[in-house]
Amino acid sequence: MQGRPVRTRRKFSVPLTLECDVTLEQMPDLGGGFSVIIFPPGPEADIDPERSQRLTLGFEDPKGEPLDTTPSINQYEGAPRGQTIWKGGSFPLKPGELYRLRLDISATGWRIAINDHTYETRDAPVPYDEVMIELWNWQPSTRWRVRNFRAD
Repeated sequence: MQGRPVRTRRKFSVPLTLECDVTLEQMPDLGGGFSVIIFPPGPEADIDPERSQRLTLGFEDPKGEPLDTTPSINQYEGAPRGQTIWKGGSFPLKPGELYRLRLDISATGWRIAINDHTYETRDAPVPYDEVMIELWNWQPSTRWRVRNFRAD
């Protein structure tokens, strides 16, 4: 992925488990991150959805390795800027290193596992019965490699 989103064509029932391996390919020049976006299917599924939840593994402007990375979940309900509804503790992210990401998504919240870091988000309930999934990254110059994507 290099500044381009990737979206599933099918919809998934909640609860669901999503797994993939992600690697930040090189040290970025600017802050950025990798996001997993879930949103309800509907007419807006072909454009930017107005309603969604977005898990982002974000980092500020790099000051050396490893990158101090903080996971957060934002809720979007028709506004261009989402509201942060959960923020986890930071972890070190090293460019070139493989990270195994597992998300257990249910009506009561998210369970996020990133290698040996696990987060529970009971204060971020998922309000959708069915979702589509989009993988997204920022900045456009930042390159993430995603492998072994699976959702069920």
